[in-house]
Amino acid sequence: MQHGQSIPSIVKLNVGGDYFTTSLQTLTKDRNSMLAAMFSERFEMKPCEDGAFFIDRDGTHFRFILNYLRTGKLTLPEGATFLKELAEEAEFYQIQGLLDTLKLMEDSLTSVKLNVGGHIFTTSLQTLTKDPKSRLAAMIAEGYAENGTLFFDRDGKHFRFILNYLRNGELVLPDDAKSVKELETEAQFYQIEGILIRLSLFSEILTNEEHIAVLLSWLPYHEVGMERHPLRLLYRASQDGFAAECFHSRCDNKGPTLTIVKSGKHVFGGFTEQSWKTVTGAQAPPRSVSSRVGTKKTRPERAAEIEPTVRVNEELFQIPLKVVAVRFSKCFRRQTFSRLEMLLIDYFRDIISSTGQSGYSRCTEAFLFSMVNPQGLEPTKIPLTYESGWQGIYSSDSHGPTFGDQTYSFNYALKISDKAHISCSESDDRNRTYHFPPGRRNFFTGTSSFFVTDYEVFSLI
Repeated sequence: MQHGQSIPSIVKLNVGGDYFTTSLQTLTKDRNSMLAAMFSERFEMKPCEDGAFFIDRDGTHFRFILNYLRTGKLTLPEGATFLKELAEEAEFYQIQGLLDTLKLMEDSLTSVKLNVGGHIFTTSLQTLTKDPKSRLAAMIAEGYAENGTLFFDRDGKHFRFILNYLRNGELVLPDDAKSVKELETEAQFYQIEGILIRLSLFSEILTNEEHIAVLLSWLPYHEVGMERHPLRLLYRASQDGFAAECFHSRCDNKGPTLTIVKSGKHVFGGFTEQSWKTVTGAQAPPRSVSSRVGTKKTRPERAAEIEPTVRVNEELFQIPLKVVAVRFSKCFRRQTFSRLEMLLIDYFRDIISSTGQSGYSRCTEAFLFSMVNPQGLEPTKIPLTYESGWQGIYSSDSHGPTFGDQTYSFNYALKISDKAHISCSESDDRNRTYHFPPGRRNFFTGTSSFFVTDYEVFSLI
């Protein structure tokens, strides 16, 4: 470039007879490249009579170089020969970012032939090293290929499932339980962490491996690490039926269970250490208690002389004075009627539970969770509010898994209805049994009632 002469902002190029028009900004984007140097004052570049700057190189691949400089992305036709030719041009123009990208693409096209226990597979180096922390990646790096084939002294029966997972990130399992166990053994040997996580909780609803790992870490009975004990699928509504009786027939008396629910695009659920059960005509504990006991007009020293009349679920009861004196004397002395009301409710819960009429089960380790929610928050664990004082789950023959207590006029924290795909289920984050994030209403789905797309129940034992 002659002193005082400048390159126009729009540049016309003739590369080996192929014409291109681009901007000076694009040509000088990589300041360390030969192109940037050519179109700076360090080189004397003169346009030809047609106004184009001539570069004596093959123009076949130059448009890919320009597109890379424009967008930072490289989209190419298939073929190792093409990559080699383009790499030569990138080397001439000294575009290091493009060279690095081409090197990765070339490595991915490098095919590897494997002999796994007599089963022959051909795949790419990129596929085999997709999980860089796996033993498989280390074996490939250290492997010796005899006659162009790497030999692994392992059972190759299920290796195709491992390869397909590494290729596309989807895990398809063998049909029978024995083969699944054999696949798990091979995944443990090769240390493919993603497969091990999916096998620990093979859910059709929750498929994000990071979310699965977080959920597994919350389970009190689940060992996190390479040696895992997979959760066993008890029930999937979409295949076993949405009716409540289908849920109970497969999930009752199974010990600790994990329920995963999908409603539209939202994913949530709950865990309980107590067994579900079928309770016909389950009687709920009282939602409210009314009484004259402990009002401001009642003198503490005379409280024990009153035979209290208590209304529970619209039915009148008389509590023996001995029970009042022993269980509620502190409340009378302190004139704390709200505390007395709570104790009376607990008292009647015990009465109902002792007769076998209650569907509630006390939990200490139960929790709810949200993995995908309308607020876009990270996976959230929703613990019990009072670990020893509230009813964690509710079993009834008229609906599916239900978490929380209806006390204090609030609905259940989470209730899956009978035939939940066509009848509304419900959630009330004002429920006092579970500690929902503050300031968030209708946390699970954005509405208090919703239809269920599908739900699954897994056993931890």
